[in-house]
Amino acid sequence: MSLIDRHIGARIRLRRVSLGLTQDEVARALRASPDAVAGYEAGERHVPVATLCALARLFEVELSFFFETALAALEREAPAATRH
Repeated sequence: MSLIDRHIGARIRLRRVSLGLTQDEVARALRASPDAVAGYEAGERHVPVATLCALARLFEVELSFFFETALAALEREAPAATRH
C-alpha cells in the first residue's frame, strides 16, 4: 500500500492505543473484522472514507486528525527528484 495508507494506519493505532482500546473493540464498534482493523493500522488496507468518519466519531477527533503531519511524512519519503 501507499505511504499515505501507512500514515493513516499509524494515526489510527496512535489514537486507539491512547484511548486504551483494543483492535477487537474498535472492530466491534465499526462492525468490521479485527483483521480489517489490523490491516488498516498496518497500512495494508485502504480505509474507506465512511470508515474514517466512523473512526473519527468513535475516537472523538476531527477527520483531519488522520491526515495531520501527512505532508511532512510524504516529503520525507519522496525521492528528491520528485520534489518541487
